Amino acid sequence: MCAARNTGIAHSRREYVTLLDADDVFVENWLDAFIRITEDWREDVRVCLTPCVISGRGMSVSGRPFSGYYDAEAYAIEKYRGEYNPVFLGDYIRERLYTDLGCKKSCGTLSYLRLVREAPFWVSSQVMREYRYSSPCSVSTNWAKQEKAKESLLCCESIIRAHGEFIRSVSVNAFEKLLFKTELYRLLAGRGGVTRILKQRQLSSWRWWLMIAFSLLGRSCTAAAVQLVKRSGLIHRYG
Repeated sequence: MCAARNTGIAHSRREYVTLLDADDVFVENWLDAFIRITEDWREDVRVCLTPCVISGRGMSVSGRPFSGYYDAEAYAIEKYRGEYNPVFLGDYIRERLYTDLGCKKSCGTLSYLRLVREAPFWVSSQVMREYRYSSPCSVSTNWAKQEKAKESLLCCESIIRAHGEFIRSVSVNAFEKLLFKTELYRLLAGRGGVTRILKQRQLSSWRWWLMIAFSLLGRSCTAAAVQLVKRSGLIHRYG
């Protein structure tokens, strides 16, 4: 995915660049929304995040619609959780591009943490994109399958290497959540187990015991349990 994005970005020429993935479509009035975004652009902003709509499911972001700055500390704790569509200043993103791990999925957090640590993002309430989460071509489909879990594991490990200390300095809880997610994907990728979790000393007590339980349940039961929790709304489904 990053190779495709970077190829398109490198061939772009204009002042702004935005994306449209295989599981997306622009909403009917997207151009009007885009014009409003550019008219409201802040001089110190290089990246603007816009929320998406999901057919029959409302918005792809948690909480009330928000407009304003989104700095690195807030991004590290996922304060405005959800699926966003970026709009970039063209010259800025052509110089930096996405960090490409060679995966089918983008591992966007790895790139966005790098960018937001340079300059704060702006979040707009304008909607340009419909996110088709259940589309067969979506990289989010079958996320718990072993091959996809391996890519998610690589993504989490890369984030820890590049930004782990920064995230820990902002919030120990956010860092533990990242470690927990890493171990969860390690299990789904077939590389985890009880023995490994018993040696994992960085997880807080309840997360540690939960990973022990997941390890005993195995890959299939763990995937089903997490999917059930997502559907219940206890954890956010997108982003």
